[in-house]
Amino acid sequence: MKKMFILCLVTFSLLGLQAETGIKVGLSGSGFGTYEGSYMTYLGFEGNPFYLTSTSLLRPTVGLFKSFELGRGVAIQAEMHYIVKGMCYYREGPEVIERTWEISYLEIPLFFKYTFGKGRIQPGFLAGPYAAIRLNGRLKRIDGGSEETVNLNNVKTLDLGVSIGLFSHFRIGGRRFSIEARADFGLSNAMNPLEGCILTSDQAGDGRIINQAVSFLIAYTF
Repeated sequence: MKKMFILCLVTFSLLGLQAETGIKVGLSGSGFGTYEGSYMTYLGFEGNPFYLTSTSLLRPTVGLFKSFELGRGVAIQAEMHYIVKGMCYYREGPEVIERTWEISYLEIPLFFKYTFGKGRIQPGFLAGPYAAIRLNGRLKRIDGGSEETVNLNNVKTLDLGVSIGLFSHFRIGGRRFSIEARADFGLSNAMNPLEGCILTSDQAGDGRIINQAVSFLIAYTF
């Protein structure tokens, strides 16, 4: 919680400075990084779900950014954006089985950003930590002809990780746009054990659910 407070303090301090401000929109594809012992403890699977097909969860994402230029192509960029992370497992056949986890977050990254050159097209990279505050979580279950959606009660309030990405600035009609590809790697366990599940000594170190996501974004600088 202390790290979250410091990150938010720095982020909002930067948002108050004179700098470039803009908006980003795009598409995010996410999944879970799982470890042995995770499935029953955190997701409720009876056994290992490798007999199911896993697919990424594709959802739109949108956010605001403010980039504080430090000179020589170096900048610190603070962002706040809405993103949905999760995973989908399914099996087709006479009786369709599907499990879809959707967890919405307000994600607050703080990036070190470097831009190459000063031409019409300016490539660069960014990297830094993020803190994501859970807004909502739900699980959709489909078993044959029955379907239900339930709230997820074991998702942690705070998810921590790092993001890295590549971007390119360009201008159209004097207005500045960017395209960006970014990857999020969770560093903390995104979930608590389900009620009634007790971690054994060998699961305590390995059993966890890690958020992972790749986003493709278009940015417009005001």
